[in-house]
Amino acid sequence: MNVRPFDPIAPGEIDTFAFDFTLDAGLAEIISTSWTCVLLPAYQNGCDPDPQSHVLSVAAVSLLQQPARLPGLSPQTLHGKFSVAEIGHFPPAASGAWYLLRATVALNDGRVLEQAATLLVSS
Repeated sequence: MNVRPFDPIAPGEIDTFAFDFTLDAGLAEIISTSWTCVLLPAYQNGCDPDPQSHVLSVAAVSLLQQPARLPGLSPQTLHGKFSVAEIGHFPPAASGAWYLLRATVALNDGRVLEQAATLLVSS
């Protein structure tokens, strides 16, 4: 599994994060998804007694609105198989801490796929 970083999030913020399972799923459909949020102790500069509480909602979607990367450009609508989650409400004490976000999807052909990314809580 390849782990990449998501863009940082500030304490108290809420943002939407997504994993793209389109290529791995092929013709199969996502029938369920779940996310976990774990504080990475090796990189811990903060304190957080309940990391999983930062996963506010999850969903499997086939359309994803991607914000415009540059001023003056329009947002893009992506078509595929995505697992998305609202993540946030990190406490100020978590500033500088790194988390591992992992999405797991179950497909209608019986396979289970996972993707993960790290997330820094910036100050």
